[in-house]
Amino acid sequence: PISFNEFVSFIAGWAILIDYLIVIALAAITVPHYLTPVSDSLNGGHSELVVAGIVIALVAALNIIGFTGRSRQRLLAILALADLMLLLTIIVVGAFSVFSWHGLTAQIHLFHSPSIRDIIYAIVIASTAFAGIEAASDLAGDVDWEPRDLKRVLGAGAAIVPLLYAGIAAIALTALPVVVGPHGGHHTALAGSHIKEPVLGVVSAFTPHWISEVMRWAVVAVAVPVLFWAANTSMLGLSRHVYVLATNRQIPSWLGKLSPQRRTPYVAILGAAVLSFGLVIPGDIRFLAGIFAFGATLAVAIAHFSILRLRVIEPDRERPFKIPFGVRFRG
Repeated sequence: PISFNEFVSFIAGWAILIDYLIVIALAAITVPHYLTPVSDSLNGGHSELVVAGIVIALVAALNIIGFTGRSRQRLLAILALADLMLLLTIIVVGAFSVFSWHGLTAQIHLFHSPSIRDIIYAIVIASTAFAGIEAASDLAGDVDWEPRDLKRVLGAGAAIVPLLYAGIAAIALTALPVVVGPHGGHHTALAGSHIKEPVLGVVSAFTPHWISEVMRWAVVAVAVPVLFWAANTSMLGLSRHVYVLATNRQIPSWLGKLSPQRRTPYVAILGAAVLSFGLVIPGDIRFLAGIFAFGATLAVAIAHFSILRLRVIEPDRERPFKIPFGVRFRG
């Protein structure tokens, strides 16, 4: 509202709210698929819905009782470090096991395969994958940090995240390459049989077989708790977001009602759990990813325009981080 007006704030607020719901649903629906090495019966049918429902119920319960805050910083750090080490291990092992420059570029024909439409869609999906600022900001109040730390965090993220994603993408496209389908067109198992557990599908293609098995269990050990905590963090962000929207009268105020014992917005959390499970039932991960990409792109675009406008209308506001190589325009 400081940059524009209540209407623009309303649009951004609802876009972020919908994305929180989708992230919870996506995390919940993929957990049973990443448990495939434990039991093949978990990745489809009623078993998939039961596991996803358990994940959402646990996430809702943890947020209602307030299982967040400063005391969980060490757990967050351990999960983040484990996830980072797993991705690095997949890149290194995959480089020796399956990587091939020819396999990476064999089916790429500029502006034909992939098409312009596919490239634009991929750019949108990739952009939202990097848009983790809103997730980090939700935890800002629970983490001990100084303004100077922001520059270090953003600088490290800007360097490490693109390299990790590029490395994983290169290994994934050589482990499960793009091939011509039986009815024409180009396909990869990453968007087919492994769309709900792509990392598990990638390591399953590693050779020899014993390396593949070790990596599969490593993925289970790390991916499942990371996905669960991603859903938990999104529920935390959603509950705080709903409370702010309710106090600003952008949604009905009763949705932001706090528990008298825990001081958590239990109505919002319970409602989000029901809606998230409703999104899980169809199991259409492509639809959820598409809606998420649209909502995240809209919210991030509004946030960026807000920052630009603030630099014009409030040039003297304190800013702990400034993007380097700025260009001055009309003062």
